[in-house]
Amino acid sequence: MAQYAGCFEGAGQVGVYFNPHALRMKKLPQLEKEEVKNMLSHPGLEVFNDSCKMVEWLKKTKQAETNYLFMSSGNFDGIDLKDLAEELV
Repeated sequence: MAQYAGCFEGAGQVGVYFNPHALRMKKLPQLEKEEVKNMLSHPGLEVFNDSCKMVEWLKKTKQAETNYLFMSSGNFDGIDLKDLAEELV
């Protein structure tokens, strides 16, 4: 996670999602939201471990002319990204 410190420089709002179940399945160390916030240290950072709460936040904070970048090694707990994209733009 530390290698991503500073990568969001210049971004207004940043949301990071991680799935605790996926971490367990991959035998990776568990993360705490505060730990992620501290490692990434971005003033507009929101950290989620519940994909529904991330979607709520995205819808609540959407703005015109916004760029969204979704990166994952999974599927965001089955969120239909096409439907979400249509709601956001």
